[in-house]
Amino acid sequence: MSCDARYEFFLRVDGESLWGGHIGLVQGWPLSPGEEDWMKIRVSSVGPELYYELGNPEV
Repeated sequence: MSCDARYEFFLRVDGESLWGGHIGLVQGWPLSPGEEDWMKIRVSSVGPELYYELGNPEV
């Protein structure tokens, strides 16, 4: 497993989400097998700063 957040999280996008102004941020390596861990984030939040924050274990 990588220590870099760019490889541990991915974006889930569909048309309905985009029209609503949000997308899904999915953890690529869930804590439990068969479980999907994701949350809604605003499209405007996606950028290098997001992955920098995700790489910080205290966030």
